[in-house]
Amino acid sequence: MKRLPLLFLLATAPFTPACAVQQAAPQEAEQNTTILQPGDHDAAYQAYSEGKYKLAFNEAMKRARKGDPAAQTLLALLYQEGRTIKQDARQASYWFGRAAEGGDTYAQLYYGIDLLNGTYVTQDIQKGKDYLRKAITAGLPAAYRYYGMLAAQDAPASQRDDIALSWYMKGAAAGDSSAAYDASQILAQGTQKVARDKKAARTLLEVAANNGHSSAQVKLAEWMTEGVGGPVDRANAFSLASTAAHNHIPAAQILLANFYRNGIGTQADIIKASVWYLRAKAHNISEPGLETMLNTLSKDQFQQVFDENARIGF
Repeated sequence: MKRLPLLFLLATAPFTPACAVQQAAPQEAEQNTTILQPGDHDAAYQAYSEGKYKLAFNEAMKRARKGDPAAQTLLALLYQEGRTIKQDARQASYWFGRAAEGGDTYAQLYYGIDLLNGTYVTQDIQKGKDYLRKAITAGLPAAYRYYGMLAAQDAPASQRDDIALSWYMKGAAAGDSSAAYDASQILAQGTQKVARDKKAARTLLEVAANNGHSSAQVKLAEWMTEGVGGPVDRANAFSLASTAAHNHIPAAQILLANFYRNGIGTQADIIKASVWYLRAKAHNISEPGLETMLNTLSKDQFQQVFDENARIGF
């Protein structure tokens, strides 16, 4: 089959953050009575946003028991994240289910995934798909990516990448950085219908990286160092690797260590290179070249490494 070049519109279209996407409420939600009406002060979510998780839990629980889908979703998130209370995925799934039945879009996405996987609930593929479709209809950006995974899984092997790519691109356009990253990785290889396009893939990586996607930051830093899909930009590559490394991403810590060792995008510094390599090693990740570097350090240099590590903190 002849492969066609990608008509890549995302590069010229404005990127809309997920929080800015207007979501149309599903029809089912319109039939439910919500305890908290639009415009009312939401003490539970305000407490959550301020890090007052115990207060958020208490406020959410009061409303959740009265049938408020938004409060039920927040309660599920608190159980999922283990904020103030013991992490409990089963309770999270239960409250996501209650909220999904009440028409909450985010809950429909999360509970739909639980139903598809049979996680803490009886597996129900059809109901799970229905909830994902409702989340898509409501305009939830992350729903496109999950539905793309599902659709690709059900398709013949030869069609999976094309099907996944079409959904990932929709998610990326809606503001989902994970969808943008996944789409970039497919475009970097090409599919049966879409020719390999590393320039477009790099643009998607930039979208995802600029919105805080750690894997995209690492991959883009590598591409910028090598000039893949665009010009070499070692200064920005270093900046991206540093950002991801400070966010505790082991692959980024290895990359940053190599940048410091080889003076890529920054001045060569064996002490800082060693600091970041040791942090990556704490996650059971090693690299022969960096290991050799570490073995050449003197006692005084090791002391400098420990001092620099303490200075960086966290």
